[in-house]
Amino acid sequence: MVFYLLLLGFWILPDSFAEQPTELFCLDQEPNQKYDVIPPPKGSSIKATTTLTSRSNIIFSGPTRRIAMELPNSFLIIKDCDRIVIREWRLTYIPNPSFFGTVSEDQLDKDVLELSSGFAIPGLVQAVTGFNTVLKRFSNPDKYFHQRKVEVLPASDPKSYSLQGAPPLALRKNHTLAFRTTTYGPPVMQFVNCSNLILEDIIVEKAPGMGLHFKNCTNITLRRIRFPAPSDAPFSANADATHFRECRGLIQFENCSFERMGDDAINVHGTYGRLNGVINTNTFQYVTGRRDVDWPAPAAKAGDFVSIHHPTNPFGKPLVQGVVLSSQSGSDDKSLQITLDTPFTEDLPKDSVVWNQSTSPSLVVTKCKFLNNRARGILIQSSNARIEDNWFQGMTGPAIKVTCDVGRWWESGPSTNIVIRNNFISDCNDGPGSAQGAITVNADAPRLKPIAGVHRNIEISGNRIRDVGGMGIFVSSASGVRIFQNRLSTASPPFIHVTNSIDVVRRKNSVSVSADPGSAQGF
Repeated sequence: MVFYLLLLGFWILPDSFAEQPTELFCLDQEPNQKYDVIPPPKGSSIKATTTLTSRSNIIFSGPTRRIAMELPNSFLIIKDCDRIVIREWRLTYIPNPSFFGTVSEDQLDKDVLELSSGFAIPGLVQAVTGFNTVLKRFSNPDKYFHQRKVEVLPASDPKSYSLQGAPPLALRKNHTLAFRTTTYGPPVMQFVNCSNLILEDIIVEKAPGMGLHFKNCTNITLRRIRFPAPSDAPFSANADATHFRECRGLIQFENCSFERMGDDAINVHGTYGRLNGVINTNTFQYVTGRRDVDWPAPAAKAGDFVSIHHPTNPFGKPLVQGVVLSSQSGSDDKSLQITLDTPFTEDLPKDSVVWNQSTSPSLVVTKCKFLNNRARGILIQSSNARIEDNWFQGMTGPAIKVTCDVGRWWESGPSTNIVIRNNFISDCNDGPGSAQGAITVNADAPRLKPIAGVHRNIEISGNRIRDVGGMGIFVSSASGVRIFQNRLSTASPPFIHVTNSIDVVRRKNSVSVSADPGSAQGF
């Protein structure tokens, strides 16, 4: 038996959209069936979010044609589901959540920027970034510009605008800027507490925030996912293309392509908590690590392995660690109380760092392409990762960054068993997302001295790195580091740099410091 999703209220570009599009809804919610799609009428758009809850064994296929969502809605929210396949959707958003503007005249150290744009600019934009129209990437011809939350005021000319709230600039006439009306608008698809997900042959254009967002999900496969650079907007997604928070099991990417994200193409991480109370000898309460957000505490459930670290040594030896026996809501809806199988043998300082080591999924990324992102290609804050046979070009930050963070985002955790092998990396790490190297491994703990052994068992081998800002490879706070058979050109000396690390082996790497391939030196 086949159950149908009736899709009313679609907009098929380039037709104009209907004045009153209707919402997407299901005729039947029975589980264990394939959901086919009735082709939507032309001249309409989706104006509401579809939610699937507590379903299993569903194949959710699209019509392959381009379909438009109206802001501020997600296309799909899927919760508490198992064995879900989503394929063959091509999604975009209206109106454009990002747009171009051109500098009208030289702006030398002025705090008001005059520009023209073919788009109606809202009163407040969340981010402004320089854009090189020749290279089709995020940098101005002579200076990189990146600024958040500026006010845009209409000028006397209806197509002209004034940019206020920016620092003094040195922009020239005809420089192009890329505007984002939102940075963290609704994800195109959201998955919460789901398992065994397969997404394939999906195209996302002009996402207003993150593209595909996964929270507390287990085992996710993405094949042939594409975020192409739009022709009429700067960004394919205003934030991360794919984002995995507190997930488990295996996450794998095959033959995907990501172009012109507003942030990272792939970000995989857990979330640190911050201890705010001890209940008894083996029960404590904690909240999210970040102090500037009102998020609930990172999840933990019976059977998880959790460690607690001193706030002045968040990546060092734990004060206590053990298996979670039980978890429940704390004194408010933003805190969580968990009981460990191990009693506390010493006082636990307030604001100690809580790390759920079970939310550290494996990651495999192979044969994917990353092009001209405003930030990084892949951000790894997890363990058991293999990044192999991929192409990275035009990131303003590192192509690949392995880190853990108790400075800003509080994204965990230290990484173990990481293989970065046989990737091509070019023209990266030269903008606001830049770090020490085109491949960077470090631990982010502001005001705290780096220590060795935060990340363990790191292999960086067979990569070809050229024309990048900073060093080719930078490793800090690691142990068991193996760097071999990498080929570098036109990076900055020391080309490969390892610091605050132990058990390091470097061999058969080569660097060419000129256009003459015969000038390579080995180390």
